[in-house]
Amino acid sequence: MALTAMDGEPVVFTDERNLHHIAMGRETSLIWGKQNSETGDIPLYRHAKLVPDALIQAVAFYEQVKRENPPVETGAYKDAVEWVLREACRAVIKDE
Repeated sequence: MALTAMDGEPVVFTDERNLHHIAMGRETSLIWGKQNSETGDIPLYRHAKLVPDALIQAVAFYEQVKRENPPVETGAYKDAVEWVLREACRAVIKDE
């Protein structure tokens, strides 16, 4: 599986002292929301969502069809290929 881009907003914030406590083996630490953040606080983000292998394979198939069949850019054939890709994406999302 691949990772999606991490371009979201921070979920919570912490600081150097709390990160040091975790690095030294402490299992818990203090975190706070954006409304309480100050200059110098360290933003923490949610992990990137995984992109299912089936979706990667569907996109790879679509790209292969485009390479091997240049006329795919027009007409009913293009519509059919795009439909297959769209349905594959829906199936993957539905399985999550």
